[in-house]
Amino acid sequence: MVFRVYIGVICLATCAQFMKKVLELTLGFIGLFILVNIVYTILNFDKHLYLNKYPPTPEFLSFGLMVTFILLILFFSYKHFIPVHLRKLLYFFSSNSYWLFMWNALTLSLFIPLLTLFKFEHISLRLIIAIILNVAGVSLLVLVQNRLIKKVHFSSKKKKRLKN
Repeated sequence: MVFRVYIGVICLATCAQFMKKVLELTLGFIGLFILVNIVYTILNFDKHLYLNKYPPTPEFLSFGLMVTFILLILFFSYKHFIPVHLRKLLYFFSSNSYWLFMWNALTLSLFIPLLTLFKFEHISLRLIIAIILNVAGVSLLVLVQNRLIKKVHFSSKKKKRLKN
């Protein structure tokens, strides 16, 4: 019992140190983002984030790091208040982000020509529908891919067990 309490106190201290470090890094990245914006303004550089993604400009990189650490703080601070189904959804998107990105090109190439067949009053409505269809299509493809991989993986394990 005493051992469990001791481990719990160590975990709390470690978590507190971790959160302190994350907070320090977040404040540093916010400062870096502000500094980069000031330098870009003084030197009259192009400040459009979408133009210079690859390779990332200092502004784009500092913005990404700042937002990542802000989200990290929010997640660790409020993770007990996030509903379970939303946590599962966040886990799915974060653990499959690479595959979501890879399948994204295929689904976009399917849905964008499909949406041009329909006439919408507002272009923003077409964009919203395209985003919803794309996220749903990519998520479905990744779910099917994960199930197929598990099926193949488990069937190969069964074959190995039967051989032994």
